[in-house]
This record gives sequence, structure tokens and C-alpha cells, in this order.
Amino acid sequence: MRTLADTVLRVEDLCKEYRTRKGRVVANDHISFSVNRGDIVAFLGPNGSGKTSLIKQITGYTTPTSGRVALFGQTVCGVGGLSRIGYMMQSRFAHWDHLTAWDALFYTGRLKKIPKAEIQTHIASLAARLHLEQDLRVVMETMSGGKKQAVALACAVIGSPELIILDEPTNALDPEMRQYFWHFLRQTAAAIGATVLLVTHNIGEIESIAHEVKIFAGAKIIREGSPRSLIKELNRQIRVELLLKDAESGVGEDFLADYEKKWSEDRRTLFVYTGEDDVVRCIGEAFSNRRLSARVENIQISRPNLEDVYIKAMGAKFA
Repeated sequence: MRTLADTVLRVEDLCKEYRTRKGRVVANDHISFSVNRGDIVAFLGPNGSGKTSLIKQITGYTTPTSGRVALFGQTVCGVGGLSRIGYMMQSRFAHWDHLTAWDALFYTGRLKKIPKAEIQTHIASLAARLHLEQDLRVVMETMSGGKKQAVALACAVIGSPELIILDEPTNALDPEMRQYFWHFLRQTAAAIGATVLLVTHNIGEIESIAHEVKIFAGAKIIREGSPRSLIKELNRQIRVELLLKDAESGVGEDFLADYEKKWSEDRRTLFVYTGEDDVVRCIGEAFSNRRLSARVENIQISRPNLEDVYIKAMGAKFA
């Protein structure tokens, strides 16, 4: 049974507002949740949905308009608790481009109060695991995007923090590097017993990684649960995915009226959801529309995944 001692993070009725020239902007609107020790929790949502604003309040960079953030049982006040946190922020390079990788790791270690005598050991271990041995004396500005990401990750986990926060950690990484990144993260978090918060747009990557997912839209959490439980809600549904040669126009809103359907943002892909026993009829009806069928480039049939949960949640929010 979980106890209060197992709770690393507690957010209670959190609201964050900003004043701009255009008026009041609500970034977080009455958000409440808790995160237990050792969990990997993913925050999903479009840009501007409040994810990064929430992270800034958790780390103490900004203060809530109202509500409370408690970290390790204490209300967050400023950035005093950062020695227990590893934070890989989204805009993570400009302030240290003039440093070498070794300097970035050294100063991050000192900020986390690692004794000078121990920092070299930490740096050597992380450099070996992240293939940075030949890059430690290289100035960050001259590094490739992938190498910079590796250094940023090393800075986030140096000192074995209790909470690791990663904001869009795999942007600009190639598929091979992304796979290694997630392997390293899972292995490291398990070894040190860390809790992990992930802010990401890469939904497919986190389905097998996250213990819990929170979907943000309109400054609120609109869906939450484990990936398995969220996907289970779509049980016995089938996704029919139609990829068009160009953007859709003029098909009509009454098209496939009996089915739940969503268009991709670029209007080139149509996602249609149907029951297991109705797939053939659904495809037949789709191809009966001559305007559409002449432009179909590819068709895929699959069971829903976490991306479908996200697509359906966004559709319900903005319908």
C-alpha cells in the first residue's frame, strides 16, 4: 500500500495566470494530481496547453497564482530544492554554448552539491555510458545536436537526483539515438530509484515507458491513467487510416457519418474508428466516395494505441 512517504510530488488546485498586453492568459487551470516515488509520468498535449508552465512551478522557477506544489513533502519556494532534481529544460543550450561538456557537467554537479573530489568519477561514468569520452573537452557550440542532447541528459542525471524532469528530451535525435536515450533513462532511473516526469510530443515512444500519462489541453488535464488502461477503453475498436496524395477538401461533413473520424492537422490522413465486425463495411463506404477514393495513396488497419487515445481526447476537447 502506498503511503504519504511514497509521494514525491503533490499538486493541489494549481492555477497560473499571466498578464499580457492582450489581457489575462490562463496557463494552468485548477490542476491537481500526485506522483509516487519511482514512477515515470508523461505529460502530453499541444503547445500552449500548460505543460511547461507546470514544470516551471514544480522546479520553483515561477510561483503559482493560487494553489500549491509540494515536492518531497515541502511546499516549493524558489529553486532551493534543485539539488534533489535533475532538470533537462526545453531551451537548454544557449546559456552554456561557450562551455566544454566537462565544464557543463562539473558546474551542474557543484550546483547539486556533489563534493569536488567525487565529481570526476561521476563525469567519467556518464561519459562512458553516453559515449562522450572523446567530447568532454569540446566546446558545446561546436557539437552536433545529438551530442548536445547527450550532455544535457548527463547533466540531468548527474548526482543521482530523486526527481528527473525532461522537457522534450528527444527532439532532433535520430531513431537509433532515441532508442538508446530511452534505454539509458529507464536503466538509470531504476538503478537510483528516481521518479521521472516527461514532457514530450513523441507519443509512440512513451507507450512502453510511462507508468502514467496525463493529457493536457486548454490549461487543464483532460485525461489521465496508465497507457494500458487508457488504451483498454478503446477495446474492440479498429483504426482505419487513409493517407491521401494531397490535402482533403470538399468531401463533406456527412461522409462516413456513422463512424467516429478525425483528420490529421495537415488534412492528408483520415482516422476512422469502427468495431471489429464492421471494418469491411467501413472501408467499402469510404471507397464509395469517388472524390476521396481517387486520392487515396495508402490504407492501414490496426488496433488503437496511445496515439489514438490522444487524438480522440483532442477531438473531444475541441469539437
